[in-house]
Amino acid sequence: MKKIITQIFLLTFGSVMFAAGIYFFRMPNNFVVGGASGLAIIFSKIFPYITKGQFVTIINVICVIVGLIFLGKSFSWKTVYCSIVYSVVVMILEQKVKINVPFTDETFTELILSVILCGVGAGIVINAGGSTGGIEIFALIVKKKTHYTVGNALMLFNLIVAISAAWLFGLKTCFMSIIGVLAHSIIVDKVIQWLNSEKLMLIVAENEKDICDFINNELEGCATVMSSVGSYSNNKNRFIMVALEPKKASILKKNIRKIEQDAFVVSMDTFETLGGRM
Repeated sequence: MKKIITQIFLLTFGSVMFAAGIYFFRMPNNFVVGGASGLAIIFSKIFPYITKGQFVTIINVICVIVGLIFLGKSFSWKTVYCSIVYSVVVMILEQKVKINVPFTDETFTELILSVILCGVGAGIVINAGGSTGGIEIFALIVKKKTHYTVGNALMLFNLIVAISAAWLFGLKTCFMSIIGVLAHSIIVDKVIQWLNSEKLMLIVAENEKDICDFINNELEGCATVMSSVGSYSNNKNRFIMVALEPKKASILKKNIRKIEQDAFVVSMDTFETLGGRM
């Protein structure tokens, strides 16, 4: 239950952040940075009697239905949930906080703010196992039917949508949109990496048993132990390798000095670990 509640919180928080970036910065500046929002901006220009928020909802509903048809059981409830939250938040903001023009004349600054808010929000959602829906659903279908990855398919769709902004909003907005597409992909990847980061610790010590006991019992971790020889002292030591969450790694570093004052410790960031206790 705790895990489910945490997931729902992260999915909601990420979707709200994504919707805020869309409504406050992308829509007023007509940044067509792909996705349902990009299509909504284009369609609302062609059909001005339908609002951008309404188009976002329509596009997300269509994409969810298509996803359910083509992806079946593999289609996650988290994507449906995030699509609903994202659409509802945009619709509420459109009704309660009316914004028709950009906040400032600094277009590039607003592009950066939109990329940060949307990229961080999307990264949180994806890391929690969901997606913000829209064109991402078509990218999942393309992955299933072809040899393209989700990332490649999504990038291709988003670039096509961004380029289409040229004939409606001019070359400046088109170029800004293309920059936004590329920057958004980078931010999403970095956020996912950061959320999944761990500390890889390499420890050389004589008293490895107490250190490993602390890792196993106090930190609920698991270490690999190997024999080693110091090139300077020629002393035989034990080499301990362990990957831990940043908070646990900090606790371990403080306690290593209490266990063995002269232990040699190297700590570095790692973004992908596989496997469990051995």
